[in-house]
Amino acid sequence: MKKAVVLFGFIFGLSGCASVSDIDFSKADPACAQQCTDTYSRCVSGFTMFPIMQQHQCTDAYKGCVQVCSVEGRPSAATSRMQQDELAQICTEQLATDPRLDPIRANLALGTGRQPSIVQLSSMKKASGKEKNAILAWDEIISDCFAKQQQIYASNNAPTMYIENSRALEAKKKQLRADLWAGKISYGDYLKAAQKNKLESRSELTSRQDERSQRDAQLRNQQIQTQAMQDQAAAQNRQAAAQTMMMINQANQQQVQQQQINQPRPLNAPGTLSNPIRTDCKRGMGGVECQTYSY
Repeated sequence: MKKAVVLFGFIFGLSGCASVSDIDFSKADPACAQQCTDTYSRCVSGFTMFPIMQQHQCTDAYKGCVQVCSVEGRPSAATSRMQQDELAQICTEQLATDPRLDPIRANLALGTGRQPSIVQLSSMKKASGKEKNAILAWDEIISDCFAKQQQIYASNNAPTMYIENSRALEAKKKQLRADLWAGKISYGDYLKAAQKNKLESRSELTSRQDERSQRDAQLRNQQIQTQAMQDQAAAQNRQAAAQTMMMINQANQQQVQQQQINQPRPLNAPGTLSNPIRTDCKRGMGGVECQTYSY
């Protein structure tokens, strides 16, 4: 009986622990959490002989995985944006004031923060000797600013999509600067191509952000479905545990009844049958004599 109670307590305890409802996904990186959810789904789909124990193990692994995905303690997006704004201001001032860029500043509107004019966009002028030296100095400033931007991304754990997008755009810009320096394109060609690359980069980044939002929504839906499956499994486990306990109680009652039946009872105890009794009488000279005995 004691072993049965312990077994029931173990079963019931496991059925109450295997739940994902207390997992905090708010501090987890969405892409990382998605991998955890996929792994958990594969884990729970392989239940075999001991579903309660395996479910408990899968849930513990799921919790540990999501904790590893936590982004708590990382610098906030606001901090990263502030650092980038400060860097952009420094670089813009440098482009506007560095005397080495004087030969090309009017052709490219460097450091003005304004869109190129129609005259600049339609310019067919190509770089001359002094202007090529200015383009090299311009490339030096841009490369230094880009390296510092990447450091900000790294220190703030920026999403991979932003890092990849910025690198791809800078690679295109650098190639355009090289073509401008080599005289392959005019200033107008450079400005139009740079604008096109910038718009395409923004469009690609927006598309990737939309895809990420969709994945996040799918992750939330999977979490809801997973929780529903957990709730259903927990209910089934509780029902199975209750049925097991009922069977144990029935078996114990039958055992007690059988023990009562098999237990020996004392002679002439209440509720037991006594031995048969016989009385014999005889007439003698002195009268009638009777004798009673059992057999």
